[in-house]
Amino acid sequence: MQSKFSGFLTTLALILTIGLLTIQILASKFKPINEWVATRTYAEITPTRTPRPVVTPRPTATPEQMVVDIPNPTAVPNVGPVQGTLVSQQIKYQFDDVNQDGIKLRSEKQMWTGTGSVPASSWLGLRFTGVPVSRFAKIISAKLTVYAPTAQKGYLDAVVYGEASGNCLSFSSNYLPSARNLTKAVGKVSGDVNWRAGNWYQLSDVTSVISEIVGNDGWRSGNSIGLMIKGLAANPNNKFFIGNFDSDPNLSAKLTINYSR
Repeated sequence: MQSKFSGFLTTLALILTIGLLTIQILASKFKPINEWVATRTYAEITPTRTPRPVVTPRPTATPEQMVVDIPNPTAVPNVGPVQGTLVSQQIKYQFDDVNQDGIKLRSEKQMWTGTGSVPASSWLGLRFTGVPVSRFAKIISAKLTVYAPTAQKGYLDAVVYGEASGNCLSFSSNYLPSARNLTKAVGKVSGDVNWRAGNWYQLSDVTSVISEIVGNDGWRSGNSIGLMIKGLAANPNNKFFIGNFDSDPNLSAKLTINYSR
């Protein structure tokens, strides 16, 4: 009985020994279970870090240039001086350019402006007939020019009036230049005179005077304009001689008007 039990133990010991050897052999081929589990767990919860791609910033696309059609500024034309209708009138009749010295009326070959023997009543009367300026026309400019038949020097002081009517009548002993109804507007004639013989000179700017005349209710195109030049110098015989109708109609005083309708 004892021998059977001993044989059983021997057999059991052998089986255990074989089992142990088997386990050792297997253990040498595999990692410990705890190490394997740890490795597996780390691999599962820590993803492989994927490197970010290097992004090269793309240059901002330059938008196409916007073409804006901006019109050129409107050019202002250089119109120069104001344009209008130009008319030039001269004395056409013998008694339409006269001198009044005191109460005497003279129409001679030697016509003058300034003062005669009576400084307080020294006048030059000029009447321009058939003036083709429409009623209420805008007078751009009006000039009175005279011809110097001889060389003359001195100081001329005078004032130019117009006849304040729609139509100037002829001069006569009964209707002297000083007896006319005169315009409020005047043209000045003041300054040193240094005239050369044979030249034309502007005696006065009479733009405002002519404007007042053509603005008269009685004015019509083709009517006559009268200009009265009064000498202001205190000394007598302060005369400046001018061309007149009696000496040569082409050398009589000129009235040049530039106007617009």
